[in-house]
Amino acid sequence: MSRVGLALALLVVGCAGPPAVGGRGGGDALIDLWAAVDEGVPTVGGGVDTCLERFGTYNPDFGVRGLACAASPVLPLAQVVERAPVTPFRSGPHTVTADVVAFDFESTAEPRFGRYDPAFVRWAVAHAVPEGASRTLAQPVYDHHVRQIARMYWLAHRDLVEQGYPASLPAGPLADYAAYLRGAPPSAAASVPAYGPGFSVTAFNDESRALLSELGLPLANEYTAIYEGNAAYAFWMRREVDGTRGLWHGGLRDLLAAFDADWLAANG
Repeated sequence: MSRVGLALALLVVGCAGPPAVGGRGGGDALIDLWAAVDEGVPTVGGGVDTCLERFGTYNPDFGVRGLACAASPVLPLAQVVERAPVTPFRSGPHTVTADVVAFDFESTAEPRFGRYDPAFVRWAVAHAVPEGASRTLAQPVYDHHVRQIARMYWLAHRDLVEQGYPASLPAGPLADYAAYLRGAPPSAAASVPAYGPGFSVTAFNDESRALLSELGLPLANEYTAIYEGNAAYAFWMRREVDGTRGLWHGGLRDLLAAFDADWLAANG
């Protein structure tokens, strides 16, 4: 393996790991995570309660947290995190044991979230996109389970930058979220009591829906892509705060270049 993108590294977004244990490097560092995604996703049906408790999602069949939940029975994500040379976060609300990775909702009364250690991100983006025959084998996994997520994250980042982020944003939910991350209270439009206190990223529904025409995929249920777009906008803005946005974006570019080059060329 050489450079990696966001797809597999994103599966440990929200995870925290134990102290460094050395771990594997080179071509096999994360290849089994591809297999776990492929095996776990088709068999995760009925796992909503487990996904909600451990990964903070009602949706085990799509989204980054859904993929993480699906993969975890096949390959416990704590074992993946243990391979990194450093723990994923410098600070944050996340917890890990030998067999449990737990997420805290990030739509809390205070804008708490994990601040990534850049060394972890560099490790993640250097170990997960396979080359040669392994890449050929991983291509169907990307196509079936990762492509929509990867494209939505790319489009959301591009949209943020085109709107002037991080220097400025037009008035609206994205600007409100940027202010929220600086300590402002959530805007009225982003406060959804049913989802608990704090800022609900459903406020980004219109922004995410506007990206669908560029996704280049048939959508049996457009909500899945809107959900992923909402998560993507919030992800990129949190990564600006913790200083790792550029590292993650470079990893995503590598992922798309490896598995989705024609689409990237048209949407770069």
